[in-house]
Amino acid sequence: MKCGDKISDDQRQTLLSTFYSLDEDSKNNYIFHNITAYDPVMMRSNARKHRQKSYAYYVTIDARRIRICKCAFAVLHQISNSKIDHILQQVAAGQSAPKPACRGKHSNRPKKMSNEKIEQVKEHIQLFPAHSSHYSRHHNPHRIYLSPDLNINRMYSLYKSWCIEKNYEPVSARSYREVFNTQFNLGFGVPKSDTCTQCDLGVSSEHKAAAEEAFAVQKQDKEMAKSTDSVYYITFDLQKTLPLPKLSTSIAFYLRQLWLYNLGIYLESKNCTSPYFHIWTEADGGRGCSEVASCILAWTDILNVTECHLVCW
Repeated sequence: MKCGDKISDDQRQTLLSTFYSLDEDSKNNYIFHNITAYDPVMMRSNARKHRQKSYAYYVTIDARRIRICKCAFAVLHQISNSKIDHILQQVAAGQSAPKPACRGKHSNRPKKMSNEKIEQVKEHIQLFPAHSSHYSRHHNPHRIYLSPDLNINRMYSLYKSWCIEKNYEPVSARSYREVFNTQFNLGFGVPKSDTCTQCDLGVSSEHKAAAEEAFAVQKQDKEMAKSTDSVYYITFDLQKTLPLPKLSTSIAFYLRQLWLYNLGIYLESKNCTSPYFHIWTEADGGRGCSEVASCILAWTDILNVTECHLVCW
């Protein structure tokens, strides 16, 4: 039928993208109404079995209905012959519309994970204490983090032991991982992120130039402190939050551990170069600006930093 000459490459691409933008029921309906059944024009007298129906296949291009062969119809829509034959059976049966898609709706999957087992897996995952990250909260405010000593394989091993205690039948490791990835927004440890969202996008040259300028000024301040009396240069930041006590036994994963905070200050001056650490637990305070300012103030009191120029980064 010379189907290749009837449709251009751009029209083929438009036809394919439009078809795959439909849901499954709409695809079946599209195929159904683009196939027409008719009686065979001729029959062989010596045939063992006569064809009951013949079929014509069509596509609509620029408001024109164009007839093509079955092979071209399958290739244009990237579907298999079995998919077409499934619709042909319904056309031949004289139906006015195709049957609704039944994918995932039949009950012949004996190993399908039941809702009860899904709730059991969710119950076990919720036993692990989680916390929000100090970094990247603005970028992903709803993501929380489990202990850095955990991973999904270790959690699944603990889950199987938990099922034995509860007299539950455990699900497979693949099903456990699927529930973890689809039902929760959890990570392990803390994200290693010291960049802002503009840096991550990587499209703003002005932003990168401003960052390079800031680092250059920081280097100038550092060199000035090394060569000038009565000038103190410090960099300070909160370091990684640590759990107390740090245990790898299974019982520790289910318990709420005490978090230890650490603010590091690194001093550069003409006569002294030294790091200082200020540690406290979450029972003593949080990680807000008041706690950070208190650490810097305590550091100035301990070193008796008076009558000098202090540069803080």
